[in-house]
Amino acid sequence: IARSIHKRYCAKQRGKKPKGHPSIAPWSALKPHYREENHRQAEDIPKKLAMVGYAYRAAGMNDGPLVRFTDDEVALLAPEEHERWCDSLRMRGMEYAPGEQTATTHPALLPWIDIPESERFKDEDAVRVIPELMKEAGFHVFKI
Repeated sequence: IARSIHKRYCAKQRGKKPKGHPSIAPWSALKPHYREENHRQAEDIPKKLAMVGYAYRAAGMNDGPLVRFTDDEVALLAPEEHERWCDSLRMRGMEYAPGEQTATTHPALLPWIDIPESERFKDEDAVRVIPELMKEAGFHVFKI
């Protein structure tokens, strides 16, 4: 699941991040802290599913259609994803600073309420694709 998260991130960042940016390197060349971040995001999926009344099981033949989160579910989960991401960066010693990201600062390392709409889509996209990520990994997400 972590590899799928990274692959989707890279696809979304093409043309936005400069070519050769370390966060969009192929998985085999990805720096350990970026890999760990993808793993943390994947490990948090069961918690997020439970928050909006879903669970998962091994995929089967009669699973029905792919679940799509509602806008309200995305609105509930996206701030949680942002907080998880902020906590992860803080654990690495990063701090907030306006302007360009550096090795020790990030301009989006703020509470959800304070980040601009232009940044919120990243967290919204990260949670919106959870059912697809789970399907790719051989699981079916269902409403409890």
